[in-house]
Amino acid sequence: MKYGSWALSRNNLWKVEDAVNAIKMSSSAGFDESVDITVKLNRGKKKLDSAIRGVVELPHSNGKKKKILAICKSGDEQKCLDAGAAYAGGDEYIEKISQGFLDFNTVVADTAMVLKVTKVARILGTKKMMPNSKTGTVSPNIVDAIEKILRGQVEYKSEDTGIIQASVGRVSFDVAKIVENVVAFLSALAKKRDSNSNTLSIKSVSLSSTMGFSFNIRFSDILNRI
Repeated sequence: MKYGSWALSRNNLWKVEDAVNAIKMSSSAGFDESVDITVKLNRGKKKLDSAIRGVVELPHSNGKKKKILAICKSGDEQKCLDAGAAYAGGDEYIEKISQGFLDFNTVVADTAMVLKVTKVARILGTKKMMPNSKTGTVSPNIVDAIEKILRGQVEYKSEDTGIIQASVGRVSFDVAKIVENVVAFLSALAKKRDSNSNTLSIKSVSLSSTMGFSFNIRFSDILNRI
């Protein structure tokens, strides 16, 4: 294998710039792979009392195309479209979703429309698109929410085992941009608190591409930049 030496050493702790360079240089897929971050919280085998979830506004987005459906109040449709939503409306779109319409990958709802959206909660929930205030997709200022998502806001949610995963860029991005996204993501997690108001204890952090190797990175190197 061309990058076999990296494969043998990838379990070492890498400086984030070196890990990103290795990911970029070893990428051989026929598409622009996502660069993903995996954070393991120091929970052992104990399950989390409740999911750790939130949003981070990455300085350079993560390259994922957002096609937003805005469930808004009557009269706000054009404002939402001007902000970048692909679709905007109220009851008519809730009805369309109930009939199978899913030509979008993100749903944002005005706070005043949340109860109506619950009518299609089961459908949106299975697609992981149910709006939630904790992920910035329910807001009294829906235009601001749309703009933040399009600027690079990403959401995350921990698994029961304490693993948090998210996309922080694309292989085609400059190294510096991916590094800045990684720092921004980990900076947000470092300030996050769990349901008991304790700061999160991070056990390990790794970076990988969609089809490539995973590289463990030195978290202390990130802490010095926060």
